Amino acid sequence: MEPIAIPGVLLSFLGRASIAYAGTRDRALVPHFHWVCGWNPEHDPSCLAFYLAQPFEARLLQDVAECPRIALTVEAIGPHETYQFKGDFAGSRRPGPEDRAISRQRCERFVRDAQAIEKRFDFPVEALSRYHGEPALVVTLKVQEIFLQTPGPGAGRRLVPPETR
Repeated sequence: MEPIAIPGVLLSFLGRASIAYAGTRDRALVPHFHWVCGWNPEHDPSCLAFYLAQPFEARLLQDVAECPRIALTVEAIGPHETYQFKGDFAGSRRPGPEDRAISRQRCERFVRDAQAIEKRFDFPVEALSRYHGEPALVVTLKVQEIFLQTPGPGAGRRLVPPETR
């Protein structure tokens, strides 16, 4: 599949989302989960960077060497607005100061949104921040498809490129 530009409305969503995780598969197509502690659109409109905390980076790098396909699921906690960005691994690098600042912003949003919806347990900021993690690796995803994953009508439908009927 060809890369696609991420539409502006989804770029706006990425700026207000609060939680994400990535999925990869190994050579035998066994799926693996990777906790994501930040994300940001790249300058290339078809690329999305996401940050992995330890120990998830080693497994992801092993998987993409065997099967480059990645699914990145991003959600706004509360309304559960959720999208999945699928595509191919397009590189990785160690996080720099700007990446760490973006990760901190995402962590603050995660903490705020998690505390807003879950009042029964009074989760302390420190515990939620540790759950979010610190970036150890920045992964670039070359986006080829975007799916609606928000619960309700249309969940699972491909948005970009549009499904043909």
